[in-house]
Amino acid sequence: MLYNMVVTNQPRKKIMYSEEVKLAIKEHNTISIAKSKVHAKVAIKSMIMKETEWMPEDYGLSIRYYCIENDVYETPKCVCGADVLPDKLNQRNGFSKYCSIPCNQKYSRTNKKLMDFNYMNDIRVVQRKSYIEIGKTLGVSDVAVAVWCKKHGLPDEKYVWSDSATKEEREARTAARIKTQLGDDAHEKLYDKEWLRTEYEVLEKSPSKIARELNLSGHMVVVRAMEQHGIDYDPNRTYHSPELDVYLPEIKMGIEYNGAYAHSEARRDTGYHIKKVKHFNEKGIRVVQIWSDDWIYNKEVVKSFLNNLLGQSKDRIGARQTTYGDVSIEDYRKFLDNHHLLGFGKGATVKVGLYHDEKLVAVCGSTK
Repeated sequence: MLYNMVVTNQPRKKIMYSEEVKLAIKEHNTISIAKSKVHAKVAIKSMIMKETEWMPEDYGLSIRYYCIENDVYETPKCVCGADVLPDKLNQRNGFSKYCSIPCNQKYSRTNKKLMDFNYMNDIRVVQRKSYIEIGKTLGVSDVAVAVWCKKHGLPDEKYVWSDSATKEEREARTAARIKTQLGDDAHEKLYDKEWLRTEYEVLEKSPSKIARELNLSGHMVVVRAMEQHGIDYDPNRTYHSPELDVYLPEIKMGIEYNGAYAHSEARRDTGYHIKKVKHFNEKGIRVVQIWSDDWIYNKEVVKSFLNNLLGQSKDRIGARQTTYGDVSIEDYRKFLDNHHLLGFGKGATVKVGLYHDEKLVAVCGSTK
């Protein structure tokens, strides 16, 4: 996320937010922290408030999140020297660029002549200049000229062959400009209707979250893409649904990576993980949960497990290619330690397996 402010020459103090508070804001969203009465979340909110105590008391939790994420330690200044306020439309975007509308109008980089009706009427209607010619004169793009002519209610005519006055030409130029601004990856995803519909409707992500994940500075570009796809956007909708670390829409499977500390009972509500699984199962999505200690100590077993789920196993053996037989306790223990996430467990009185070319490839244990 970009820090949207005019940088001043004021000296910056050396400050560090604690790693604990940075981890906390990654693990929890503002809504869950602000409204929760769970002791752990109340403690996190208190920690956030304490580490941002330099801010005015009426500043919301979202702007405090923003400051911690971006290591902001003081209210930025407008070019006039006054403090600027948090973005009124979305505090997660950070601070506004100017302290007031008059400053915005005074210091905005928009060419003042574009906003002058008399000037634009004279050069466009009387002198019959094309958008491209006006743009070169003012040092702006022809698309910006077309937009301001429309705001002034000036005729939308093509005066010269090179004038991009037609709606189709302007849309094509605008689309090319948007693609350049967004970047190929973000543009490809935003204008993929099925991908965007899945992110918003199935995974229940807000436009702001989608924008952050695509490294975009604001959520309105996501909203505009949704409107073009015909995806209904509800600005009053609340987003408190669980999220997935990885989602594979082709096979409707999600993968969750659970840190042993962050996802322990001391840090998570009882039933948190099973509720998440049930939530996505109801949407037809299978959830696989991988724990950090399994990944650290049994990485190859986890990889094999995931490859089997994804149908990527290199050595697939059909059941008819195997033979059935008893398994010794030594072979049973060794096989489970090498291939099962939980390793060997006591209690099985009957141990059998399948052999392929005299090699043990599967085991099963049970009590009598």
